[in-house]
Amino acid sequence: MKRAKLTTVEAGRGIAALLVVAFHATGMVRTPAGSRPAPVFSFGYAGVDFFFVLSGFLITHIHAPDVGNPGRLGRYIYRRLARIYPTYWMVMAFVVPALFLAPSLSDKPEKREPAFVARSLLLLPQREPPVLGVSWTLTYELAFYATFAALILNRRFGCVLLACWALAMGFGAVFELPFPWSFFALPRAAEFFLGMCVAALLRTRMRAHMDRWAEWLLFCGVLAFTASACADDWFGIGPARYWPLVYGAGSALAIAGMVPLEARGAVSAPRALVLMGAASYSVYLVHYPALLVQRIGSPRLGRLLPADAIVAIAVIVAAGAGLAFLLAEPPVLAALAGAPRRSFAPTPGPHVQTQSD
Repeated sequence: MKRAKLTTVEAGRGIAALLVVAFHATGMVRTPAGSRPAPVFSFGYAGVDFFFVLSGFLITHIHAPDVGNPGRLGRYIYRRLARIYPTYWMVMAFVVPALFLAPSLSDKPEKREPAFVARSLLLLPQREPPVLGVSWTLTYELAFYATFAALILNRRFGCVLLACWALAMGFGAVFELPFPWSFFALPRAAEFFLGMCVAALLRTRMRAHMDRWAEWLLFCGVLAFTASACADDWFGIGPARYWPLVYGAGSALAIAGMVPLEARGAVSAPRALVLMGAASYSVYLVHYPALLVQRIGSPRLGRLLPADAIVAIAVIVAAGAGLAFLLAEPPVLAALAGAPRRSFAPTPGPHVQTQSD
């Protein structure tokens, strides 16, 4: 498998980012009185489940040779932090002042407390979602990165930490755990493990079997994700405690099929979606503030356009803002990451209505 050729995975990340934007736009943009947008993207929160699975896959796929090799730990940590923090802090440089200058953007006064802002900037676990709501998933990204770092430091120690995390999720399924244990008990964190399993299997003799059944794996994965989305829209299931894991399983199957197919040149991705995938982290971070800004002007549009058209415009503008932000990033970000300037995290993933702002 050549990392440079995983364009289908990058395109999948772009689609996931657009789903999240559409999900938030449907719920946030003001529409004419008595008019509601069609709940076509009420499942869009599932983009975060694809991000979590993809993150588990990519980290394992790229850094599996580093496991048990503590000499590579420093480079791993540097690359992971450089992927997350610089772009995030660039966005927060706009968000934090706006929160103080326009308090109406959030009805929660704790988001303006210095200690809360500091913890949000560092992406530390908190009881409440951080200042930039979408960054709650980045907190889980960093927790996963830290766990994988333990694998690099010492394979046995890392496996123990992974087992403890899995045990916490098991306890969380039965008991109501207090914070901070509740942080690790989130069922969706198991999706990192699903991605790890896909990457691990592709490095074993199972690769030949997965390659033989790649078309079916991709088909079943897309079918499971789509069927879950239809059930979500039709029955209003919403992001219940365990329902997102269905999307995670579908994402894992799809990735398990996409990677072997692309490795043998059987599939490719449109360049536009690959570009959106490269910008997915920027889109992910920028879209929520962009939608808040549009919310101010959307009532005027409501006099001219139907609700669905307003949501469509909001999605295009929010996604465009993310793309523009990607292009405006200084080259130093690529130098810090030690890689081409492409979004890796978001790993993502987006803030959804399961966690209040």
